[in-house]
Formats: sequence, structure tokens, C-alpha cells
Amino acid sequence: MATLDDVRALWVRVETIHAVTYFAEESRAAASSCGLKGFWMGYFGFRAAPLGAVDADVVIDAFYNFAPRMVERSIPDAWTFAMPEALVRARSRAAMAALREASPAADEIAGEAVGLLSDVVTGAAEDATRQWESGGR
Repeated sequence: MATLDDVRALWVRVETIHAVTYFAEESRAAASSCGLKGFWMGYFGFRAAPLGAVDADVVIDAFYNFAPRMVERSIPDAWTFAMPEALVRARSRAAMAALREASPAADEIAGEAVGLLSDVVTGAAEDATRQWESGGR
């Protein structure tokens, strides 16, 4: 089972990747080359793409800390410029390019994060199953 230190180590690695995904120059350029207009359409388009071509209400609910009007200016318009599947691929390529530029060990670090994530997710699933089987006690 994952320890609190494992979870913290995972957060540091995942947050690093998360930030690069939206804020690195490679990511901004990738969003622009996909046809997305401006930073916020790129941000919301890239971040919401794994949800599919959803409407603004789904994104507003999923990303609860943004003003609805901010989301509505970008979604669903982003899907008229690029399909979500294409945005997921572009986002991934751009993030890895930025990470490799920042650190030659990016692939190794990503491999470690996947291992930690697997442990954390498996542990959480096992805990949820035990709670379910015991009636939530």
C-alpha cells in the first residue's frame, strides 16, 4: 500500500507534468497550431479534451474553480477548431517535448510516476472495495 510519502512524491511529479501541459511555450504553440484561439481556449480545450466534445456546463462542473463565463468563451467553440482526440495527442506531445527540454531524465521520471500512480490507484481501489464490502464501516 502507498505511504503518505509516496503520495507526496507522486503529487510533485504529476503537478510538474500538469503545469507544463498548459503553461509551457511548447503547449501554447501546440494549441495555436491546432487552431485554438488565445491562451484560455488552449487551456480549456487541452484540459477538457479527455472528456470528449462536451458542452460548457460539463467543463464548468468538472473545473469548479473557474468563473462559468471564462469557460463559456472557449467551450464548446474549441471543438469547432479541433477534435478532442487530436487535442489530447497534441497536448501529450507538447508536454513531453517541454519536459525533455527541461530535463534529460524526463522519461525516467515519468516512468517512476506511473509506478507510483499505479500503487496509489490500486491502494485506493482496494480501500474503496473494503469499505463497500464492510457496508462503509
